[in-house]
Amino acid sequence: MGERIIGGGSTPGSTLRPERLHPVPARLKPVIAFVWYAALIGQVGGFWRYSVQLTQIEPQFAAFGMLYDAWPDGGIVIGPLDTAATRAGIPDQARLIAVNGKPVGAGVSEEAVARRLKLAGPRIVVTFDAVDGAVRKVGLQRRPPPDLAQRWAQSGSVLFTLLLFAPASLTLLVAVVLLRMRRKDDPVALLISLGFLFAVGGLFIPDRFYAWAGVDGLSSILLSLFLMCIMIAFPAFPDGRFRPRWGGWVALTAPLVALLTLLNSDATDLLGVLALLVAAIPPLIRYRRTPPGLDRQQLKWAAFGFVGGMLSMGVAAIAILVDMSGMFAGETAFTLSAIGAVGMACAFLFPPVGIIISLMRYRLWDADLAIGRSIGYASMTLLLAGIWAACMTLFNELLATSVGGSKPLIAAVSTIIAALVFGPARERINGWVDQRFQPGVLELKKVPHRLNLWQHGDLPEVLGGHIVGAVIDSLHARHAAVLIYDGNSYRTVGREGIDDVAIHNWTVTHLGTSSLAVDNIDRRDHVFPVRITLDDGDQPIGALLLGPRSDGSIYARPERTALQEIENPLAAALNSAGQHRRRADRVEAVIESLEKRVRDLETQLTLRAG
Repeated sequence: MGERIIGGGSTPGSTLRPERLHPVPARLKPVIAFVWYAALIGQVGGFWRYSVQLTQIEPQFAAFGMLYDAWPDGGIVIGPLDTAATRAGIPDQARLIAVNGKPVGAGVSEEAVARRLKLAGPRIVVTFDAVDGAVRKVGLQRRPPPDLAQRWAQSGSVLFTLLLFAPASLTLLVAVVLLRMRRKDDPVALLISLGFLFAVGGLFIPDRFYAWAGVDGLSSILLSLFLMCIMIAFPAFPDGRFRPRWGGWVALTAPLVALLTLLNSDATDLLGVLALLVAAIPPLIRYRRTPPGLDRQQLKWAAFGFVGGMLSMGVAAIAILVDMSGMFAGETAFTLSAIGAVGMACAFLFPPVGIIISLMRYRLWDADLAIGRSIGYASMTLLLAGIWAACMTLFNELLATSVGGSKPLIAAVSTIIAALVFGPARERINGWVDQRFQPGVLELKKVPHRLNLWQHGDLPEVLGGHIVGAVIDSLHARHAAVLIYDGNSYRTVGREGIDDVAIHNWTVTHLGTSSLAVDNIDRRDHVFPVRITLDDGDQPIGALLLGPRSDGSIYARPERTALQEIENPLAAALNSAGQHRRRADRVEAVIESLEKRVRDLETQLTLRAG
């Protein structure tokens, strides 16, 4: 009963395939705590090693014009810091053998060599083993302290690594903390948090710490464990049941695939990537089969994070492969290398964000907005970049003979064409994105036109019902109400998802205060956090009260903007409907008065006749 992470009921045709994930057994909690602290120690140790490298080691090597790195099987490899060091005789890559005659073997630490350099005089002699196998000696002069530009040249790559990968690493750790605090008994959340922990321990910052501690192979083991956890958790996302059922087979093969990836070959690396892609298929299928609602939004956020991560990893892989091909050099090669690094960092930044929002069920209805904006920005970027590059290529061929292929002129013409296309393209792309990913906001924007039709023949109660229904359907509001002011007090003319008693209790507490100010949002109010006053100058007409969305969140900016657009038309329509109601009441009163007089006359005639 709940003694395994994977297991459970089975179908008659399958006794091995699990149907669901079981609750977390208590005996695994100490193991989880150990993994958590180990990953945290790795992060702290990684930052410590980077700080040591930046402040104690690199400056001593740079003082003599050298860059350094750790040799894979022990020892230190050096290279030139600049062209002056190259002219002095330092090759692009060489194994350091001795400093001033003192050997630098595999057992000598980087700090020990840095201390030798710090205590050395104005001139040293380094002995190194060059790539061609020849042992050479080079004399180097101590340089004056570097300025800021020189300091960046020495340590820029390390600082770039820290600034680039630290956010992704910290995001993964934040995801782990939130999942452990809020969903500690959820097996899916447990496996994903463990996977994130293994990813944190196997990537980015801690590798320097592992190298210093002499456990270089630990990163590969942690990455294999990350793959195993994700292969088990994704097919059962988000409620722990494997849907479709073949996702259980994916979970069962996870340990074997993780063991194969430890071989560290190109084939096993490809196997790991394919395994991640296969593990992501069940949630996508489940998303397609799930009806609209919060469960579908959960899957959508998770899919957004995973797809964003995979696309980022794909861009990074392409950039790295092109850079390694040697087709480009100089600034282009540096740009490709930077794109690869940024893409790889984003590949581990998107998934935790999507998973956190999904499992925490926070602002689930904003998934469409986030996905739509991402697609819109990406489409505009690709379109403009493609047009500009095509124009550059075309005009370079056409104008080469007439103006000699003037690059400034070609670039200017290409930029002008791209700018002319920008406006219409943005309008079309944004229109498609809004229609595809924000249909609720578009429906709400149609309400002012519908109000022109509703206000002429409908009573306030009918109009209030129309408005409440439109808001609930468009904004996924948990509940909503429309109030009308009858000269002395507010009364409800439309409501959904909430009863009259709750509305009355809220109005007794809030009316007569600033709670009905225009654009008033009180996030602490769980009944009606959004309130819009409807008035005609100083004369109140009514109010539109909105509860939170069905996921408990407040409406996004596009939704609040759409609400503001219906404020004046709704006030006018409600005022017109109120006047129509008052006229109807007067007519009804006259009719009742006439009917009473007729009854009185009939009574008098009856008495006289008697």
